[in-house]
Amino acid sequence: PGVRLPLSWLVSWLLATPVQFWLGARFYTGAWRALMHGSANMDVLIAMGTSAAYFYSVGATIERMVNPMAMGVQFFETSAMLITFVMMGKWLEALAKGKTSEAIQKLMQLQPDTAVLLEYDGDGEVVGESIVD
Repeated sequence: PGVRLPLSWLVSWLLATPVQFWLGARFYTGAWRALMHGSANMDVLIAMGTSAAYFYSVGATIERMVNPMAMGVQFFETSAMLITFVMMGKWLEALAKGKTSEAIQKLMQLQPDTAVLLEYDGDGEVVGESIVD
């Protein structure tokens, strides 16, 4: 008799896997492209960090299956939450950019076709005016 593998570990593994490899696929492809060009970007950081948490957890879960006395911990939720938070941040950023572009377009529509240019003398009196297109 030893410590049995908690069911929550298997459920976490099951739920974290599609997040890691389906939602996280864009980070893996972005990281691969960046590394092939000899640079590192945010995608590399996210792919490495979430993969470390995910694969450590897979190892800890398998070790716990083989050896019930193993006292490892799992971080499936960390991997899934990091990917989810970053994806949500990118979505909010895109939403904000869209609203900003819309606001700028509305401001551009408010721009008048013509303007009156006033010329002042040294005393602040208007000495001339002209219409500018």
